[in-house]
Amino acid sequence: MKDLVNISVAVAGNAEGAVDWSFRLWAPQSEGFFRTDFPLVEGTELIDMAVRAPDGKLAWNYAFPIRGIYRLELKAVDADGTAVARTVLLEVNEDWTKWVFLLTFLVLLFILGVFAGRVFTRERSWSTQLLLGLLGSLMLSSGADAVADLESKIVITPPRVGSLSTIEWSVTDPGLSRVEDVLLTLKVTQLEKNRTLFGLSRLPSQGHFKFDYQFTDASPHRIDVVAVLDSGEEIVATTQTVQVTSPDPTLEDRLRPVILSVLVVMAGLMTGRLSRRRAARKSLYIR
Repeated sequence: MKDLVNISVAVAGNAEGAVDWSFRLWAPQSEGFFRTDFPLVEGTELIDMAVRAPDGKLAWNYAFPIRGIYRLELKAVDADGTAVARTVLLEVNEDWTKWVFLLTFLVLLFILGVFAGRVFTRERSWSTQLLLGLLGSLMLSSGADAVADLESKIVITPPRVGSLSTIEWSVTDPGLSRVEDVLLTLKVTQLEKNRTLFGLSRLPSQGHFKFDYQFTDASPHRIDVVAVLDSGEEIVATTQTVQVTSPDPTLEDRLRPVILSVLVVMAGLMTGRLSRRRAARKSLYIR
């Protein structure tokens, strides 16, 4: 799931003419009780961007943050003014290792419940009280550098999980007041794991680029923009680091893992008690 994926789009039949693209990406809706790693992101807009592709083709890299079905809304307008709109559904599966970890954790909780159930069916002792205390504590715990004379900058509206932030890059020449015909490469990196989340490569620009992007993880991020000439000569590089904030999880999101843990432990308790009682009955019958 969180691997960087390359997405490319083109207009069928376009003779490599310039195309104005606009696209919006929406996160999957909530899937019920088993929420994703980032419940605040579910059902929200992730990207809103409009760019011009001189050859009609547009490509970008993106790390999908959660599992589910994403909705990508595309609109293309060619040089003749002909508009084409499409909606594409992209399904992203969960990393299988996460399901293994979850299943292992639930099995351990169930085994703990079975053991506790067998112990509780006998007369309570100091060991029983200790185990009760451990179970109670378990439930509670669930709770810009410029090159030459060019001046560049990146302006970002306060980033917050669950809503779009505007990222705006611009470069100027004090003598010309404007820089034209450059190719920019943009990258968004999550710093804690040094993982690239979004990227555009060699996008034509006239010294200015602006789009809306949602930071889905409340942690430090870095935005890097490099502008080069068509020959490949780098003329300016700009870096901006931001701290992403997040609203507090809802009470429902906090209770879900606690409820699941309690239900699994209770199932183990009942299984343990029943097995203990059956063993006791067999013992009495034999005597």
